[in-house]
Amino acid sequence: MPLALYSAWLSMHRVSGRVLRRIGLTLPQYLVMQELAQYPAMTVSQIGESLYLDSATLSPLLKRMEQCGLLSRKRSMADERVMLIALTPDGFKLLDDAEAAVEQIIDAAGSAGEGSEHLVNSLNTLRNTLLDLD
Repeated sequence: MPLALYSAWLSMHRVSGRVLRRIGLTLPQYLVMQELAQYPAMTVSQIGESLYLDSATLSPLLKRMEQCGLLSRKRSMADERVMLIALTPDGFKLLDDAEAAVEQIIDAAGSAGEGSEHLVNSLNTLRNTLLDLD
């Protein structure tokens, strides 16, 4: 099972990375944008918790994305120590382009429809079980 999981992840990472690079994104940037699209703003720690990434990994990634105009970083008015991250209109547009590209990968992999929902649920269950062992 570990080889099957690893090789599937590696293949998905390789193909999605190649497709996303064509529009100027990395896979981690795409995942951050997907997460941000669900909320008006998120803190760095909220993004990190959601994507299982630490702030040392996220901070430079978010700074580069801000420099590209994909997101904004602003201090919270309630607590200046907290940085709020939000997608910009350009970020939303690029996310739409990226999701269309990723959808082509999912369709090509034959994981569209209800089957993909079952696969996602199974993978989430596996992840949570493994995290409990950690």
